[in-house]
Amino acid sequence: MITHKIDWIAATLPEKMTTEFTLSSYVSLALKVGRGVWQRSGGMHGYKLCIDQPTTGIVARGNGNDDAGSHIILSGTALTTLAAAISPDKLIANLVGAQARFARIDLAIDVVGDARANIPELHKRFLDGQCTTKSRKLSLVQSGVDGHTMYVGGRASERFIRIYNKAAERRANGISSDQDWIRIELELKGARANMCSKSIASPDNSVGDVIAAHIKDFIDFEAPWWGEATSGKSVEIQQSARKLTDTETWLLEQVAPAFARQLIKDKSFHLRFMDAVRYFAEREAEKI
Repeated sequence: MITHKIDWIAATLPEKMTTEFTLSSYVSLALKVGRGVWQRSGGMHGYKLCIDQPTTGIVARGNGNDDAGSHIILSGTALTTLAAAISPDKLIANLVGAQARFARIDLAIDVVGDARANIPELHKRFLDGQCTTKSRKLSLVQSGVDGHTMYVGGRASERFIRIYNKAAERRANGISSDQDWIRIELELKGARANMCSKSIASPDNSVGDVIAAHIKDFIDFEAPWWGEATSGKSVEIQQSARKLTDTETWLLEQVAPAFARQLIKDKSFHLRFMDAVRYFAEREAEKI
């Protein structure tokens, strides 16, 4: 059995939206479906206020900048909960209509009950050149007897894929799982996420075709089961995403992890950090 799903959405909504999709209506929907209480916590990503409900997502807002809007983060769990009222693809279409800027979209394919699906085999095909991809970054991690996970691409790049044994993960967490189950999960960020959102929002495309096309565009293995999992109608994918500069790579791969470690120690550190960024940005602007 092959199934497709959208497993993560992170997007920023402008304050002045052009459709009926509004922050207040989303929060009302989330409260109704989640049957919970929104909890206010410390800010994140430069925002001063964060409203968090584990089953229906996170909303961050209130940084004093009219252009910043509101940031929404929806995990796979939140999307599953909200699906009772609105499907992930419809939610993305609404966000596109509201002129949202997407920071991240995760696409997944689950291959269940197919004994041919084998991660070490894919790893060998990659090393033997039996796959098509522009990425040369690869790592294979094993946990337990069959808990293989393969990563392709740079973690800070706009496309990053993980292929792992979902059945082994469930068993490790104490959940019974007798069937073979391999998950292919593509993480899209920045320009790639925004291009994908438009593909999903297009009435000419099915969600399954979009997911398969984006995964196959990033990496395609010469394995029969992989071909079946990523088959579908052709979807146009733009190739205009630029490479990261050395400075951007340094910021994302070196500075960001250090910043995250400090934020764990000091929950309000991001406020001082953003004040410092604004100060230096103003100084640089004076030089122009």
